[in-house]
Amino acid sequence: MSDTPELSRDEIEALLVFLANDTLEGEERAAVEAAVAADPQLAGELEALKAMRSEMQAEDVASPGEMGLARLMREIDAEAASPVVPQAGLPEAANLPTAPGSFWKIAAVVLFGLVVAQTAYIGYDGGTDFELAGGESPVAGAEFTIRVAFAEDAAEADIRALLLEQGLVIVGGPSAIGLYTLAAPDDAARAEAVTALMARDDIVESAE
Repeated sequence: MSDTPELSRDEIEALLVFLANDTLEGEERAAVEAAVAADPQLAGELEALKAMRSEMQAEDVASPGEMGLARLMREIDAEAASPVVPQAGLPEAANLPTAPGSFWKIAAVVLFGLVVAQTAYIGYDGGTDFELAGGESPVAGAEFTIRVAFAEDAAEADIRALLLEQGLVIVGGPSAIGLYTLAAPDDAARAEAVTALMARDDIVESAE
């Protein structure tokens, strides 16, 4: 029996961004690579992500800022229902109408570099739109928040596992000094999460 995890289509598409950035590890990487090998649509999306990332790195594209990204995400939502116009330079599969808006939302977050790669997937739950602080998401206006600084060498998988375990969602950041804002469901969960975060000094530098 294979130890490769069974991932849904949405989960695979969300993780494609991390495969393109070469930050996906272990069983998840194996599962996504297998799915890409078996599905031309996924292969096209992966090629598109790699092409977008390479082009942006080559051109040293400037970040559009938090409001710019929020506006971009709304435009992606609007365009999702529109007829697909083939984009020059992208693989044919990436121009198919089946490429989901949520996939490109996550890609935008990661590729623009406004949020570290691991936070995009943590913040996306498949049912609630991911928004940065200042956007329209109810989570972004949550009362029970934590300000966190992650260790520079923290692994994406470890951060994601820790935040999922504590039921936290990244709703903002990074700030000018590298802090991220996490949202907890209530005050008790917030207090418990702060303790758990501070206990993981291999991943977290500060949490308050």
